[in-house]
Amino acid sequence: MKPYWFGLCEKWHDGACHLFYKNNFGFLAWSVLFAPLTFLIGLMGWVKNKSQKVFMAWWKFARIYIPIALVLIAISGGGGMFGGFGAGGGYDREGMIWFTSGLFFLITFIMLPLKFRKYREKAE
Repeated sequence: MKPYWFGLCEKWHDGACHLFYKNNFGFLAWSVLFAPLTFLIGLMGWVKNKSQKVFMAWWKFARIYIPIALVLIAISGGGGMFGGFGAGGGYDREGMIWFTSGLFFLITFIMLPLKFRKYREKAE
């Protein structure tokens, strides 16, 4: 992330401003980048401890969804050296990454409470 992209530094060649934000706020960019992954790992650890059946239902979904998402990302058109295959239906690679990851989190957060309720009702 470049500070001048967000209007924090006025000029592209203002190295002192860029260096200030890099030195003082670089950790924030990394924490924002890894926060969703850390949250998901923590959530799945909690789910596994609460109910093995719910975790295994989610794991079956994740084992199928993640490879499909990776294929969709790989075939989506993208910039860069290799470009992609251009078969992504008009999405660029970044858009496909946002779409597939957002859909994954949405399905996960809908699926978990439903499965908890389903298995709790079976136990009663």
